[in-house]
Amino acid sequence: MAELVYTVDTGVKPVNETFGPGNIQRCNTGETGRRTVRIQNGRPLAAEFSLDITGFVLVEHRTAVADFFDAGQLESVYYPEIVNLVKQTSGAARVVVFDHTLRSGD
Repeated sequence: MAELVYTVDTGVKPVNETFGPGNIQRCNTGETGRRTVRIQNGRPLAAEFSLDITGFVLVEHRTAVADFFDAGQLESVYYPEIVNLVKQTSGAARVVVFDHTLRSGD
């Protein structure tokens, strides 16, 4: 079990925006609430998920990226891989990679 934060539908459009030098200023609107939910491994249920029903799918993808901290590899290798994966999985004619955020334990 884990506690997750959800957006509460109050009719106010939720906004989560960062801006300014170093993107350290934040602007948030909307209301959130916490719910305790059960989290489990979805891999055994992968065949039950669909974009039309659940809004996501689980697909296996092996990347050629050797170092996810190398911005050059991400742009030259990973972005094209993901564009092709999304096209193949969703049937989209065009896919745009934007707003890349590199997260680490640091």
